[in-house]
Amino acid sequence: MNTNDTPKLSLLVPSRERAESLKFSLNSLGLDRNNLEVLVWVDGDDAQLDLYRAIAKENKRIRLFIKPRIGYLQYHLMMDFLAQQAVGEWQMLWNDDAYMEHVEWYDTFIEYASLNPPLTEPVLLNIWGQGRPQHFFPVISKKYFEIVGHWSQMTICDTWIKHIACRTNIRRYVFGIKPRHRKFGADNGALGDLIDNTSHSIEQLQKDTGDVYLGQRSRQNRVKMDNDVAKITSWIRSTTDRNIRIGFVGLGKLGLPVALAIESRGKNIVGFDIDPKIKKYISDRKIPFQEQGTEKLLQNTTIEMVDSVEQVIKKCNLVFCAVQTPHDERFEGHKPLKDEPTDFDYSHLKKAVKDIVKAANKLKEKTTLVVISTCLPSTFEKEIKPLLSPKVNYIYNPFFIAMGTVITDFLNPEFVLVGNNNGDTTPLTNFYKMIHGQDKAFITDITTAEGIKVLYNTYITSKIVFANIYGEMAHKLGMNADDIYNALGRATDRIISTRYLKSGVGDGGGCHPRDNIALSYLAKKYKMSFNLFENLMKAREKHMEWLADLTCDESRSSGLPIVILGKAFKPETNLQTGSPAILLANILNDKGVEFSHFEFDHPEEMPIAVYILATQHTQYTQIKFPAGSIIIDPFRYIEKKDGITIISIGGKK
Repeated sequence: MNTNDTPKLSLLVPSRERAESLKFSLNSLGLDRNNLEVLVWVDGDDAQLDLYRAIAKENKRIRLFIKPRIGYLQYHLMMDFLAQQAVGEWQMLWNDDAYMEHVEWYDTFIEYASLNPPLTEPVLLNIWGQGRPQHFFPVISKKYFEIVGHWSQMTICDTWIKHIACRTNIRRYVFGIKPRHRKFGADNGALGDLIDNTSHSIEQLQKDTGDVYLGQRSRQNRVKMDNDVAKITSWIRSTTDRNIRIGFVGLGKLGLPVALAIESRGKNIVGFDIDPKIKKYISDRKIPFQEQGTEKLLQNTTIEMVDSVEQVIKKCNLVFCAVQTPHDERFEGHKPLKDEPTDFDYSHLKKAVKDIVKAANKLKEKTTLVVISTCLPSTFEKEIKPLLSPKVNYIYNPFFIAMGTVITDFLNPEFVLVGNNNGDTTPLTNFYKMIHGQDKAFITDITTAEGIKVLYNTYITSKIVFANIYGEMAHKLGMNADDIYNALGRATDRIISTRYLKSGVGDGGGCHPRDNIALSYLAKKYKMSFNLFENLMKAREKHMEWLADLTCDESRSSGLPIVILGKAFKPETNLQTGSPAILLANILNDKGVEFSHFEFDHPEEMPIAVYILATQHTQYTQIKFPAGSIIIDPFRYIEKKDGITIISIGGKK
């Protein structure tokens, strides 16, 4: 075969007495236009052998192997034989009753496969058909077969291999290819629309369809599977190829969930954190904070924790720096502002960058350093740039995520912000193409990227401030705040979206409002004509003060004690950084007002009191408030209850 004609992809097809079905299947693959080969195993005593031979003669890309019949329980031996004969860099398990809807599927495959080095890295590409185990078409890299030495060690090859890939975190997802499977009735559309996303996880498919984890079937299979896993894990950890792994310096509340998300899309992680507790979180597979999705991913994690930044750099040429840039505790947003704002503290970030540069300088090839920490505009030029060396390709890549939903937000971004000054963004943009299945990068210079990050958060704050203004106005003037929200929500061309546009309480979290406070410092430093950021923080604080006054008024007039329900800034979490609920409590403290404050730890039998709901936790709707109580509900989500006065802020009178 001519070198230029060498197939990129080899399809492996054991077939038995289904020649016509195979012909239909192969015709759908686009053999005349696509650079692939098909290897077919046929039994020497197959009744349709002549038909198989005729099919093979029609196209040189079909390679027919006539072999002595073996039982179905040796199906994996057929696959192993075909794999050994395969020429392609990739090998795909194909079925003689499956077909592609259009021949251009190959273009999509090659575009994605080109982001993965099949000759140097063990990879499994996930191609879903209709989102069921029997419609799973695994593609393995040549390196995978070289390391493991076989496709499977039992009959059901696709199920075996997907579990190996799941446990070693080398599975990646190909979007946009939609194979059908005639055997299961897809010809008449009975299976519905094709599912081509990752919402159907392997674990969920098992639960839905009874696809039992193979390790449970026999001790012998479990041992064999463990051996395959050990081969891949050992190779990944020992290889000197720095392209294989992704490095993380900093695995805190942001870094660890993001690292787990990256693992779930098929890249192994090497990490370092100065906090020794991080190693324990990973070994115990449990974290002390609530973060959606981490519990499941921790069960399969293969994160390799090392003892120094230098070890991370030695093993990885793409390194994320997820080190905190904290603000003074006074400016986290949980207390009334009384002091002049300041910039963030960049000492931790600068120390990490210095350590990374020092380690990178010892290597021949460059290291791509990706900083995700929040910085004010001009921080790179003044604080970071003087620390760099020619051995470091610096990229600024802050995330637009929310604590509590870090994994979902990271894997499904609106866009990926990439800041770079005349360096090479390809290592990072190709990485994200692999993660997201498409190019979502917005590339600009570093200073602009620093500004975009904090201004994005400020815009969210401004929407929340605006929403709370109309909520208060509605409450005082008898308007319906929900109708205002629903009407504005229809103006999607000019108002953009309804996110963060519903009135309630002020914003909170690790980014809000601290970014606004830091920006107000910047506005003063550069003598901006109007300090919007300072006024947004004043508006946020004034709104919570108004709710505090309203609560106090109701307490005085009724003679009832005050109870605040909620401490977290985000519903259904225990995250309290910058929480408006804590701000409310501090405002009441400053006023000398006595009150009780609960989250999920409230007594089963609640007292008669004035209740102010400061977090929109769902479970508060199930509380049996005693008759005679007053509930102040900024979110308008508590239904009317007999004997209870509900003050729905901005609700319809």
